[in-house]
Amino acid sequence: MDFVRTLGAGEFVALIKRMFEICLELRIKSKIHGKVVSQFLRMNVKLVKEGNGYLVHFSHCGKWKKEHYERILDAMSQYCAKLILKTENHFLHVEAVHNEDRQWALKRSEGGTNEFPYLKEYLSVKLKPSIIACNLRAFEERLLQEISSFKNLNPEVKFTYFRDSEILYNNRVELDKDYKFCCLVSSAMCKVVQKTLREEFRQECLNLFGVTNLTDLDFAIKSILLPKIHSNFVKMTVQTLRDFEGTEKYF
Repeated sequence: MDFVRTLGAGEFVALIKRMFEICLELRIKSKIHGKVVSQFLRMNVKLVKEGNGYLVHFSHCGKWKKEHYERILDAMSQYCAKLILKTENHFLHVEAVHNEDRQWALKRSEGGTNEFPYLKEYLSVKLKPSIIACNLRAFEERLLQEISSFKNLNPEVKFTYFRDSEILYNNRVELDKDYKFCCLVSSAMCKVVQKTLREEFRQECLNLFGVTNLTDLDFAIKSILLPKIHSNFVKMTVQTLRDFEGTEKYF
C-alpha cells in the first residue's frame, strides 16, 4: 500500500522553492566569442485538475549532473512522486513511495513516457499529494511571489506557471526572440516557394526537405533551425516539431 502525505499550501511552495534553488545551481557557463554565457534554463510548474484538488507537476528543461539529481532526491525524501530524468545518455524513470512500513523508498520503472521528446535533457517531478481546492488561492499567491523573486534575481531564466492549459505566469527571455526569428525565416522561405512561377523549382524545394506540401515544409525548416539556436533541442523530425509546438504554447 502506498501512503501519501497531505501537504498544505506553504509546504508545497517550500518544496518547489527548494527545487528552484537546486536547479539554478545547475547553470553551466561557457565561453562564446570571448563572452561568458549561461546555459538556457527553463522551469515550469503546472497544476492538473484531479477530483477535488490539483496535482503539482514541476519540470526543469536543461543540463543535468548526477549530483544535482541526487540533491533533488534528497529534497524529495519525505514525499511520494514520479520522477523522470533524461540526459543525452540516460532515460531514468523512478517512483518515490512510502511502503507498508511507511518507509520512503525508490522504485525504478522500466520505460515511461518521454514527456519532452524534443529535448536532450530535462527533469520532471509529479507530486502525488494534491492541493485541495480551498488551498489553491494561498498556494498560487505564495508561488507567484517566489517565482517573481527568482525571476528578478535571474532574469535570463524562463519561469512558467500553468493551471491546466491556462498560463498564469510567463516571463520573456532571449530564446523567445530566437524562436520567433526562426519562425520568420521559415515563413519567408515558404512564401518564396509558394509564390514561385516555376513548378520545377517548387518541387525541388519540397524534395530537398523530404516533404510534399508547404505546411510540412514550414515544419521541416524549423526542425533544422531550432536545434541550432539552442543546444538542448534534439535533431527534430516534422512530427517531433509538431509535438513541440503543441506543447510549448508560451513562446
